[in-house]
Amino acid sequence: MYTKDFDSANIKEWMIENVAKKYIPLKNQSNYRVGIFGHVNEIVADAIEDSAVAVKTMYPELFPNRASLPESIYAYAALAKYENFNAQPAEAPFYLVIYEDDLMAKLTRVDGTASYTISQDTVFYVDDIPFMLDYPITITLFSDNSNERIFNAIYDMNTVNPLSTLESPYIQMLRMDLGDINPQKALLLEVDLKQLIKDTSTKSVLTNDVIENISLRFEYDGDLANFQVYYSKDGDVAYEFIEKYLEDSPVVSTNKYCYYKFITENVIEIIFPYGAGFRPGLGSEIMVEFYTTLGASGNKNKYNGLNMKVEYPNDEAGDTVDIILYALGDSVNGVDKISMETASLKISEEFSARGSINNERDLQNYFNNLQDQNYITFMKFRDDCLYRRFLAFMLMRDESNSIIGTNTLNLRFKESELVSGGDMYTLGSRRAFEYIPSDEDVTISSHVKLDKKDVVRIKDISSMTDDQVIGFENNEFLYGNPLLITINKSPLTASFYINHINRDYRMNYSYINKRSPLQMMINNFGVKRDTFTNYNKYKLSLELKPTVLGQEFGICEVDEATGAVTDLDRIRVYIVYKDTNNTPIGYSKLDLIDYDDTTQNYTYFKELETNDEINSTNMLNIIEGVFKTNSTEVTNVFLPVNDMNVSIYVVDRETPISDISIDNIVPGIDNYQVTNGYGNKNDIPVDLMINLNDIMRSAVVVDRVDGENIFYVKSVPLFRYSYINRMNRLEYVLNVVELKRLFLKQAVSKLTNSFYIDFKAYNTYGKSKYYKIGYQGKALNKINITLNFRIKLSTGASDNLSSQIKTFISATIETLNTGYGLNFYISTLISELSRNFPEIVWIEFININNYPTTDQIIEAIPQNDITELTFVPEYISVGNDMNSIGEYIPNINISIV
Repeated sequence: MYTKDFDSANIKEWMIENVAKKYIPLKNQSNYRVGIFGHVNEIVADAIEDSAVAVKTMYPELFPNRASLPESIYAYAALAKYENFNAQPAEAPFYLVIYEDDLMAKLTRVDGTASYTISQDTVFYVDDIPFMLDYPITITLFSDNSNERIFNAIYDMNTVNPLSTLESPYIQMLRMDLGDINPQKALLLEVDLKQLIKDTSTKSVLTNDVIENISLRFEYDGDLANFQVYYSKDGDVAYEFIEKYLEDSPVVSTNKYCYYKFITENVIEIIFPYGAGFRPGLGSEIMVEFYTTLGASGNKNKYNGLNMKVEYPNDEAGDTVDIILYALGDSVNGVDKISMETASLKISEEFSARGSINNERDLQNYFNNLQDQNYITFMKFRDDCLYRRFLAFMLMRDESNSIIGTNTLNLRFKESELVSGGDMYTLGSRRAFEYIPSDEDVTISSHVKLDKKDVVRIKDISSMTDDQVIGFENNEFLYGNPLLITINKSPLTASFYINHINRDYRMNYSYINKRSPLQMMINNFGVKRDTFTNYNKYKLSLELKPTVLGQEFGICEVDEATGAVTDLDRIRVYIVYKDTNNTPIGYSKLDLIDYDDTTQNYTYFKELETNDEINSTNMLNIIEGVFKTNSTEVTNVFLPVNDMNVSIYVVDRETPISDISIDNIVPGIDNYQVTNGYGNKNDIPVDLMINLNDIMRSAVVVDRVDGENIFYVKSVPLFRYSYINRMNRLEYVLNVVELKRLFLKQAVSKLTNSFYIDFKAYNTYGKSKYYKIGYQGKALNKINITLNFRIKLSTGASDNLSSQIKTFISATIETLNTGYGLNFYISTLISELSRNFPEIVWIEFININNYPTTDQIIEAIPQNDITELTFVPEYISVGNDMNSIGEYIPNINISIV
């Protein structure tokens, strides 16, 4: 095998030495560089060099993971169905200031309604940077009393805008006197503008061949944020919106649509293929609207200058209202389009996974892209023609990147320790567990197939002080379950739920009564359950705000002396609970508990109580706070544990008429009309608990001992008790678990061949089964080890050197966990300490975990010796003890002499 340098000069030399001298003998060597041969040699050498360069350049383009040319990357993107190339526009809050008299002169009156529309194509320039609206804005006049005019401003959301994140069509509006600036009143519309500029390109269809693909290429300038496609038949003035899909994507739409693909960084191709559902006719026009952005360059601090102007579209007739722009905050969230290198990597991953997960490598690769400091390792548990189960072991760290104590163990319950209700037994969250002492006589029948060393039982800590609990946890092992556990009575199955809830849900308008001058905007709908203070109670809350501020609506009165709020009962707020089929099953009336005169926020609240009974259809028993539909009888109502749809209705005593009614759900509101209705934003349902059954499974075995049923729930992830017994830490753990659940659910949709993923936890806090200590191979009693040293430092060593040494030791020990079978030697650690800390005069090792000083090695048992089916990976790290104020102190004890 050999290589050649395909430089033109080298090629010419090679031709002279190996071809010319062999076939054309000349006495004068310089003659080989002139004449016919010299001419031909020059042409051939240049052609070979060009060919070599072309091959060298184009050969990598044959492979998605090596392609670098934009044309190749976009071609592979179409094959891989990858389309995330666009930039993200920055957005900033502004006031649009409109003088009321100017607006009144420009109102359009149709069928008794007076309104004015601000075009979506209006461009707002801030220091020469363009911004645009998400949708057109329509301002409607309800009352024409010059002193108390009533306006509403609303987005016309009938157009399509994928870039918009707006949840409510209503715009917060102030009506106020600007004082010395201008004596007349003004409307201040609070809007978010996006840093965009629009450009339009139109092309005609020049073929009507029914078997020919119709394809049109459009060019644009700048970084693309979005584009929309429109169609006009035979030169009609009106253009019709067309849905767009990436080329070769499956399409189920019955609307007009087209395909597209990127050709280069500034060229897209619109395609109407043969046999597709829609093909434009000869002479028709295709229009593409391009929205480009500056991306991250559009992120700016709040603009306080005067270089702001508004550019109005189609203003020849002078019928536009003058708008003054006023900046309210920073321009944020702009993101540049991804680089070609990043795109090539992403596309390669798409090709690697083939859009699905078929094996262990696909599974691990998928999650490697989602990993944060809480790492997940996958292990095959079962793989046959019927069932493929993978265990997902999570290594959890806190915000400071310290290891959180976890383990996966088997739980043992007496039937008397569980709450029996309906079809289920229930064990509440945050219960304490301990290992069964080795000297205690506990019977575990052979059919249970569990070793007592791997079993934990409930520990009653109700009579222990906090210091006693901390002492027990530091000296022994004390675990807690952060999840509610239910055991189905028949068949025996275990289910896991997050019942500590703190969620806010975004709500969409489901109904707007345009006849009502009172329109209410809803902020977040909060669902909270604090298992520390009111274990069995849910708190539902929401805030309402009128769309027009600065006006009195007679909703409540506030006592100036006490601040007490009296509801005047003009409006009422109801929540209607629905099942997964959207059928109403109950309702609650919310109570007005607070009013903020500054913001005009009205706060409504309702408390629900449960006994945590969950029936076989995954419905939770609410024993207080919910009425059955069309009833005022106080009774238990079962609501969906998760995936519950809710509707919120504001009814008004002074609204004349409504198009909808909730009289068949809520009795006693004959004198009220619905003014606004709200539903789940983006169809995201409400969860009273987070059901983890789709990512967590544990077998349940029952034993009979001394006339009582004993339940064993196998392989349950547990946490160090003190960690989940503090609210901020419990919520951190639950948020991480919920995030991983979402990742796992995304993976499940890609899994093939009956894959199932089962969430577990690393052993970072507990007895070790797979590591031995000392040359005699004694069992390591704690995977979270304690180290004791005596060190002499040189004169002048810094005061924080001891802390630096501890950090170094912790990091060094964690490097042992990069793969199974890596061993730990004190001699190696001491050498590394001496090399990295010249201030150390000498080091004396005292012990590990209070073993004798002679035990200075920790070694993993051979992997081939591990025969257990329920293998739990272990992670060696420095342990920590909790002090009296809740701080974790690393168990590295250094005595400085």
